[in-house]
Amino acid sequence: MALPVQYTPVNAAALFGLFPASSRRRIKPEEALDLVPTRAPHVEWTETGEDIVLSVRRRDGRAVRALSWFFTLPDRKTFQLDRIGAAAWRLCDGATPVREIARHLAADFGWPEEQARASVLQFLSYLSERRLIGFPATDPGSGRR
Repeated sequence: MALPVQYTPVNAAALFGLFPASSRRRIKPEEALDLVPTRAPHVEWTETGEDIVLSVRRRDGRAVRALSWFFTLPDRKTFQLDRIGAAAWRLCDGATPVREIARHLAADFGWPEEQARASVLQFLSYLSERRLIGFPATDPGSGRR
């Protein structure tokens, strides 16, 4: 049975509870390490050597159509990931938790574990805010989102 994937931002503010008035559930950094990121299906990606280029088709909403009268807008938005970002992206497979991604990067690049965890959380927050990755929904009965 496939779990639904939530493609809403899980940003650093929500992770660390910086905005208590936010309607999002605040999660602790330790809880964030147990999340399992998965790539969004609308993201196309190609490998160029050690780097990866992510590509997303532009959504044509009302504002975009209005702006296109005045500006030439690209059909796609691209993101260039370096070798470290590419290594993290490859591990966003829907099976590897954030904690394991941090361990892999720490081992591969010789980083201390704490630095790897902080860097991975920040990078995944960036990808999540741009809806490039999502996190499988947890058990609906548990009340977690």
